[in-house]
Amino acid sequence: MYGLRTDYFTLNPKTEANVFFVRKDEADKFLDYVKMTIRSGRVPKAVVFGDFGLGKTHFLHYLMHNLQDVAKPIYVETPPFHRRSKFTDLYGAIMRRLGGRYWIGLLADAVKLAGMNNEPLDTYLKLDPDLAFMIQNGITGKDQHALWRYLAGEKLRSSEAGALSALSNQLSEDEAVSILNTMAVLIKQFEKRQLLILFDEIEHTNALAGDSMTIFREAIRGLVDESSNVGTIFAATGRALEDLPIGITDDPVKRRIGLANYILFQEYSKDDLKRFIIETIEYRRQPEFDVQAAIAKIKQSYAGRSVPTIETYPFDELGVEKIVDTVALLRDGGKIMSVRPTEALGIMDRALAIAITQEASFVTTEIVTQVCDEVIKMLGA
Repeated sequence: MYGLRTDYFTLNPKTEANVFFVRKDEADKFLDYVKMTIRSGRVPKAVVFGDFGLGKTHFLHYLMHNLQDVAKPIYVETPPFHRRSKFTDLYGAIMRRLGGRYWIGLLADAVKLAGMNNEPLDTYLKLDPDLAFMIQNGITGKDQHALWRYLAGEKLRSSEAGALSALSNQLSEDEAVSILNTMAVLIKQFEKRQLLILFDEIEHTNALAGDSMTIFREAIRGLVDESSNVGTIFAATGRALEDLPIGITDDPVKRRIGLANYILFQEYSKDDLKRFIIETIEYRRQPEFDVQAAIAKIKQSYAGRSVPTIETYPFDELGVEKIVDTVALLRDGGKIMSVRPTEALGIMDRALAIAITQEASFVTTEIVTQVCDEVIKMLGA
């Protein structure tokens, strides 16, 4: 209805990663920087941070969508952490995103090439000899599934570990970092691409404490070290560096990433938010839809009243302004942290649903006001 391709406006970062509104120029500038870094033979490292709802997750998916030619980007949502969680919990999430078949396939190719070149596998993989020996046993033996589980950070039964000649039942944090580096080397060798891990919601690691935090910090430090082959981009919720997890703001980590690569996502201005709404409407509109004809028809029935413009249809101009003002009011009243798209999209979706149900000619200011008043009342603004 209303010439829209969908009956909602909210964007899905995963399925609509190819779009990035309002701040696309900034996103493309960073994208070009990452590509230039990779093509020059260097390893990209960065941290993006800002309040919740400003588009960090969508930004990571936008990068992932547009870096396939030079990188193998892996998006990882940081799992919930408690005070005794381990780096291997995060590492396991990375490995699951890669998949066992893919990783075992890379290792099998590496074992084959090392054998053809009469090169010791530990030298070829740049791994501890015991770990390399265990990988060779798993690849050439019959239990590649157990090898994958071990390399994914799972704890094996003693019999399984013994069959692989593993020295322990579970991979250590240091070994996990080494495996990621080996993976990056093999991907560059076989695919001519840079392994780039996009860590989302890294603030989940704030719960770490004591020895667990110390070990985690050391693992992150190893991951971003100058000698590391793994590209890393961390995304975290926070308004300033001191709000971010210590794992990515520890001085040695900051030095390795570089302060210039800590990028703050600013909150939206009211003009930014209005432009976001207009760009979202245009994106959702069917290309062949005759907006001018629809507006002309509305004007015949709503003479003297606020009606949609080509930019705002199916909303009228006053309705769009009402949405923007409501989000700003919520922010000024301390009900939300920033002027951001999340609330605007929610209001737009609800107002559109009411207009469709009522079979209204367009989403009127009255409908938008009704929804905005409900949101304000619900949040106690």
